[in-house]
Amino acid sequence: MSRNQPITYAPSVLFVTTVASTLEAFLLPFARALRAEGSQVDALAADAADYPSIADEFDQRFNIGWSRSVGSLLHYPRLARELRELVARERYDTVWVHTPIAALVTRAALRRMRRGHSGAPKIIYTAHGFHFYRGGRPLPRQWFYRFTERLALPWTDVLVVMNDEDEAAAQRWFTRPRKRCELVRIDGIGVESAAWAPRSLDDAREEELRGRFRIPMGSFVITMVAEMNENKRHRLLIETATQLRRTHTLPWMRLLLIGQGPLENELRELVAAHDLGEQVIFTGQLPAAEIHELLALTNVGLLVSQREGLPRSLMEMCASGALLAGTKTRGIIDEVADERALADEATALGLASLIKKLAQDPSLRAEIARKQFDRLQERYELSRILPRYLELLR
Repeated sequence: MSRNQPITYAPSVLFVTTVASTLEAFLLPFARALRAEGSQVDALAADAADYPSIADEFDQRFNIGWSRSVGSLLHYPRLARELRELVARERYDTVWVHTPIAALVTRAALRRMRRGHSGAPKIIYTAHGFHFYRGGRPLPRQWFYRFTERLALPWTDVLVVMNDEDEAAAQRWFTRPRKRCELVRIDGIGVESAAWAPRSLDDAREEELRGRFRIPMGSFVITMVAEMNENKRHRLLIETATQLRRTHTLPWMRLLLIGQGPLENELRELVAAHDLGEQVIFTGQLPAAEIHELLALTNVGLLVSQREGLPRSLMEMCASGALLAGTKTRGIIDEVADERALADEATALGLASLIKKLAQDPSLRAEIARKQFDRLQERYELSRILPRYLELLR
C-alpha cells in the first residue's frame, strides 16, 4: 500500500524504540487511539516481546538486538536486514521512530526501500531532545550526534521536535529546501492533568507517608523524579543541600529523590559522607500512585539535568499543584517558563540561592505555579497533543 493513497482504510503503524520501557512510559495512549480506529499497531524494541505490561497494547511485538549504546552500530548490517524484512513482510504504512540509536538505524536501514519504492512507509522521527545541546561536553560526542541527525534527514519524512532549542537547531538545517523531510513542532507527548490533579490525603495516610519517608510537619519539601544517572545531576543537588546546611539555611528542607539508577549507591555514600541523611531522602522506585501522594506533600518540583527533551515528570508535578523550578536546561526552561524559578547558574550556590528565595516567598511560589498550570493546559495536555500526532500517523 502506498502512503500516497487516500486514507479509506485504517493504516498499519510500527512503533520503534530502543527499549520497551519507552513504549510503556510515553506511547501507549497513541497506540490505543490508533487501534480504536481499526489500525494495526505493532511495536519493535530490544525487549518488546518480553515486556508483559504492554502485551495487550499492541497487535504484535518484536525484539531486535540493539541497545542505547553507540556500540549497537557495529551490528548495523544484521539489524538493517531484520528491519527491512519485517517492514516488507508486514507492509507498514507508517514507521514511527524514537530515541537516537534506534531512530538512526531504522532510518538508514529503510532508506533503500524509500528510493523509488511505491510501497515505502512514511517515516516519522520524534526527537525527545537531541543528544547534542547548547554548552554540552564532551565535544566529540556532541559532534557525533549532530552529524548523525543531519545525515538521517533525507531518510525522514517528518521530523518532530518538542522544545525551543531543538526547533532552532533543526530550522538551521532546513535553510535549503529538502524534498522529503518536513519539520513539525509538537510540545511533548502529552500529559493527562486530570489524572495528576492535586491529591487530598486523609490524616492517617499523611501521617503514614511522613513517617515512612521521614518528612516532619512544616518541612519545605523539594522533589525530583529522575533516573539516577550522570545526565540528571543528582550530585549537584547533594552539593546544594551541603551548601544550605553549611550556611545553616533551611534546616527544615527535605529533598526527596524518587527513582533508581546506576549511581544510586554512590549518591547514598555521598549523602552519608556529608551527614545529610536527615535532609536527603532516597525513596527508591515508586509506583505512580505513591508518587502522586508524595506530590501532595511537595512544595517544589525540581529538575537539574544537563539535557532534556520536554520532561513529563515536570508536567505531572505541575498538574499536582507543585511549583516547577530548575536549571536553565533545554526543555526545563520551556516548562518552568519563568526566570524567577530558574537558577542563574547550574552550581550549588546558584541552586541554593534559588531554593532559599522560593522557600521564603509563598506568594511568589503560588503566582508562578498558577501560571505554569495554565501553560500546561494550553500546551501540554494530551487532548491537544494526541490529535496532532494522529494526523501525522494516519
